[in-house]
Amino acid sequence: MALALLVGPLAKESFVFLLPWLLWFGRRALGWQGQAAALALGLLALAAVHWWVDKAAAAPAAASVSNAFSHVENLWYSLRKVASLKGIAEVFSIWGLFWLPVAAALLRPNGRRALAPLLGWPEAGLALIVLLHMALSGDLGRMGYLFSPVFTAALALAVSWLGRIWGRPGRAA
Repeated sequence: MALALLVGPLAKESFVFLLPWLLWFGRRALGWQGQAAALALGLLALAAVHWWVDKAAAAPAAASVSNAFSHVENLWYSLRKVASLKGIAEVFSIWGLFWLPVAAALLRPNGRRALAPLLGWPEAGLALIVLLHMALSGDLGRMGYLFSPVFTAALALAVSWLGRIWGRPGRAA
């Protein structure tokens, strides 16, 4: 947890969107004071790296800030992209045909009940955060991988549910 808070700000500007989710669900692993200290060190490291890069490039500090805010321009690009065939293919290529068992489970009431132990508010929150990352980055496929832990667990439950259906002939799902 401390490492995520220390390195997170350096890894991605949009870490700020993951931060509330991380702080809330990481509170058992590291108390609030430890989280605040690790985050403060991470933000200090981020400021130091930005200062060093700006100094080495002889660029004004405002250039870094305007670059970070230029990601907002990607919103319209991402929305247009996801509405195209190429964008839809990019989103579905994240996990390939492994979408099919999850989609099959979501389409049936018993399948949704099989996924219910996993898919709750925390996972919905992460899905919203990942969608925001995807929209801001413009790289729909790569950012979609942030949802992999939840998707993989949903896939395991969906495959188990499908196995129970196929393993018992004559049973309706």
